[in-house]
Amino acid sequence: MRGSKLSIVLLVLVGIGCSGSSSSSNESDTTSPILHDTSGVDDQSDGVGGTDVTGPIAESFQVTWQSRDRLNPSAPLKFWRGDESATTPTDWTPNGLDCANGCDVAPSLKALVQVTSAGVDGSTLKLYGLNQLVPANGVEVSTKALSWRFDDIALYVMERANDTFELYQILFDNPGKRALVGTFAPKEGIDSYQGTFLVRANHVVLLHVSLGGAELYHLDMTNLGDGFQKLEPTIGNSQGTGSQFTEKEPFAISPDGKEVVFFSRGDNEFKIWLWSLSGGNPKNITLSESQLDACGSSSKLYYIANKAIFSPDSQQIYFSMTSQDSVSVTESCSGYLDDQFKCISNAQTKPETDILVIDRTLNPASLRNVTQNAKNDGTTNRVIDDFVVSPQGHHLVFIASPEIGGNCRSHNDREIWRISVDGSEIEMLSDDSGALPLSGTITAN
Repeated sequence: MRGSKLSIVLLVLVGIGCSGSSSSSNESDTTSPILHDTSGVDDQSDGVGGTDVTGPIAESFQVTWQSRDRLNPSAPLKFWRGDESATTPTDWTPNGLDCANGCDVAPSLKALVQVTSAGVDGSTLKLYGLNQLVPANGVEVSTKALSWRFDDIALYVMERANDTFELYQILFDNPGKRALVGTFAPKEGIDSYQGTFLVRANHVVLLHVSLGGAELYHLDMTNLGDGFQKLEPTIGNSQGTGSQFTEKEPFAISPDGKEVVFFSRGDNEFKIWLWSLSGGNPKNITLSESQLDACGSSSKLYYIANKAIFSPDSQQIYFSMTSQDSVSVTESCSGYLDDQFKCISNAQTKPETDILVIDRTLNPASLRNVTQNAKNDGTTNRVIDDFVVSPQGHHLVFIASPEIGGNCRSHNDREIWRISVDGSEIEMLSDDSGALPLSGTITAN
């Protein structure tokens, strides 16, 4: 599982200027990893909260993303940066850096990972320090990475070692050394584990899906001796009717490091689970068809949750959803004298997607549809691929299709959008029919 291509990350434009060591020894260190002081952490929240519905609140931040050429996908990736308004973005593509296999930027903008090769045993990664968005001192840090994640000071890499999996921490300022964080040995279905994990606030949570269902395991980095502990219970049965768990089921760790949320679906059920990372049984609620319909999300029960993110103050949980409903699309260009110059593609469909939010208490009454995507409208309906929450929690930034109709735009096009968390002030920030923004590459500050 790649860490970047399938999900958007927040890149905070502060603390720029860390450069990596020139060492290339890549030696493993079994000492404890570097930890973080999480006392009073609110992940840049200003105390306003993630779902203030009293009206839009002004917030300044930068938006950064990558794009590929629409007509020539093999062309080098482009790196862009603009502000929270519809300002012409700046091209900051690193010169001479080959990102054909992918490049991931740390949320702190202190480091960049280049995928130099990818194979059946994992990917080879090179870690660069970023100084004023310029990469320097690249060091190879893994040759068999299954997946990787960033925190504010380090890269974390999951690798397979025979019948176990090993998680390493590589500090941005000392990439020549790797600290072993923990090992995971699945009791069954070892070949089914794809290396899926999250890291935040001194906690690691990994997702393992096997024939027995979906399991979450927790590692407290302040107490490595306990190793990975299973969060009970196992969710569902992946062989059961309607239970279609994958390694990409959405889950998220709260910024305060207290809880993890997980979304599951089964026979006529859509559930949200919330575990306390200090122990105990999880809370869970089942969202019914009527509840989701009342929220304006869809008219069908077959829902798929695509991603989950806590608000910066940890009080709300945002999640994107897709239903089996789809709308018909007719695309055309206006303003031409002759029909032969029109680009017309009929009988196309696109899925119905939305971003919803619910309070941390999992109170069903708090469920709300933020994006309110138009249903049964092939012109204004936006296909949402991925999203992030702004640092102060007042806005969502997401990748979605543009509105179409008389403008030669396709439902397969993608642009950058911004919306206030109260559902107002939606605005398309980018407008480039020749570039396709990549999910997993957006930033905000």
